[in-house]
Amino acid sequence: TWGSACSAECNGGVQERSRAIQTRALYGGAACGETTEGAECNTQSCAVPCTLADWTTWSTCTKACGNGIQLRQRNVQTEAQYEGFCPAPKSPQRLNYRFCNVDACPSTVTCNQSVDVAFIVDSSGSVGTSGWEQAKAAVKAIMSAFVANTEVAVITYGGPQSWPQYKGCVLGENSSYKLTTDCEISILSEFTNDTGTVEQLVDGAQWSGTNTFTSGALSVAGNLFQKSRVGAKKVAILITDGKPLSPKKTRSAAKQLRDEGGVTVVVVLIGTSPDLVSEVSHLASWPTPQHFINLEDYTELPEDATVNEIMESSCPAAET
Repeated sequence: TWGSACSAECNGGVQERSRAIQTRALYGGAACGETTEGAECNTQSCAVPCTLADWTTWSTCTKACGNGIQLRQRNVQTEAQYEGFCPAPKSPQRLNYRFCNVDACPSTVTCNQSVDVAFIVDSSGSVGTSGWEQAKAAVKAIMSAFVANTEVAVITYGGPQSWPQYKGCVLGENSSYKLTTDCEISILSEFTNDTGTVEQLVDGAQWSGTNTFTSGALSVAGNLFQKSRVGAKKVAILITDGKPLSPKKTRSAAKQLRDEGGVTVVVVLIGTSPDLVSEVSHLASWPTPQHFINLEDYTELPEDATVNEIMESSCPAAET
């Protein structure tokens, strides 16, 4: 019998057995044979695949009309071991999607669902006074399309203008710097259903004409959403025309807003430079084409077609 346990539980081990010599060879007799012997054992693979939970229910449609998408996924229940196989998160084994709300959108789209909407509006130098007025007009037009059961918040932002401000605001090297007092970020309104008052605040908002501290504005929005209503869909509408001061920090802030905050991020970019589009489009929720709107000029921003497109992605069941 084998006298030792296998040296490995899987992926091939070795076990040995031995035998004692009972009578040694004498007077030129043949030598005894080997007294030990080894053999492979437990040659089966150590790799254990992950196990997946059941499919989740289908998500809310990404658009109220005009061909949205619903998703469902399977999360990992037990992690793979010893390099065992586990399907990638976006593989068909773990992520399915289907089209929904495929009817074409009408000329006017409104929303009477429970939605908390935060407007994050770029007020940097590149926007200009004319662009700033167009941006404010668009915010008011979008607010008016949320006809009931909606609360809105509005953030406008520029950015630090000096190196000490940059270090304090963007790099976080000075804890005394506050986003809303030292970094050109203004909270015009926290979440409220008094849209009439918010419209007046938007009318009176001044153009900053400074830099583009988008990551800070997104972080401020995340703080506001911590006070949003339970059960309401959370939507952030970012209106911008420039490359953020810190692209890396901006991507991180947007990801945190989407993944940890559960916020649908709709991005409206004015400007069609390929580099700019590539950078800013990554901030939008997935699927990107349904949450990223690219315009050539600020004059397009308050137009009915643009407002409708924003509403299609912002309201879970728009009125058509």
